[in-house]
Amino acid sequence: KKAHAMPSSAAYCGKVACLEIGIPEEAMKGLFSSAASLSLSSLPTLLPKRNPNANKGDFGKLLIIAGRNGMGGAAMMATLAALRCGCGLTTLASVQSTVSACMPFLMEAVTLPLIETADGAVSAENIPALTRR
Repeated sequence: KKAHAMPSSAAYCGKVACLEIGIPEEAMKGLFSSAASLSLSSLPTLLPKRNPNANKGDFGKLLIIAGRNGMGGAAMMATLAALRCGCGLTTLASVQSTVSACMPFLMEAVTLPLIETADGAVSAENIPALTRR
């Protein structure tokens, strides 16, 4: 990740080891050429002003399909990150156990319980309903 190599954040990463995982060298060319460091004080100047009469649908729509029975942490973190970043209408689609566990912490998000497989994963039976959203 870029943050591991940028001087302003590398100190927070701890020990970083770069290992060969099979990505061709040509795919890596120019990867860090557009990297920049932002400060908290510079962010307001980079973001557009929001209309005070706007609603969440005016700021985009995001559908997060994540989680499985007993493994909802990433689903909750992804949804919370989207909400904190100002994403508009954010929907978490997951198995019922993940939706139920996340709902108290994600009050601004819309939830969509999905059919799950016998082992607690999101079932492929959900594809038609998800593609209509």
